[in-house]
Amino acid sequence: MRQTLLWFLEHGLQVPARNPRGETFWKRPVYRAMHRMLTSPIYGGAYTCRKTEQLVRYVGGKPRHLCRRKPREHCLALILGAHEGYVTWEEFERIASAIWENTLDAGAVKNG
Repeated sequence: MRQTLLWFLEHGLQVPARNPRGETFWKRPVYRAMHRMLTSPIYGGAYTCRKTEQLVRYVGGKPRHLCRRKPREHCLALILGAHEGYVTWEEFERIASAIWENTLDAGAVKNG
């Protein structure tokens, strides 16, 4: 993820974003946006429905509302090939797997 972000920044590329009115504009990429883009099934040409869940955690007696992505098998719908993806579904799965493994490896280094 970091290398992809650095490549975008080095080449002065921008990514689409939306403002609160729903209008699309282009801006300098940030890590979170790149991660969301590359791990979204849309990137691989798939349609998903209800892929997130709302959670409430209490921290210091105060509720904190969180939105978390569900595991793929818990989505209401996952339709492969629903539209043309930026990459094939197989390539998307490979990329998502590499991102996940790198995240796990980074956690092991920090904790190890």
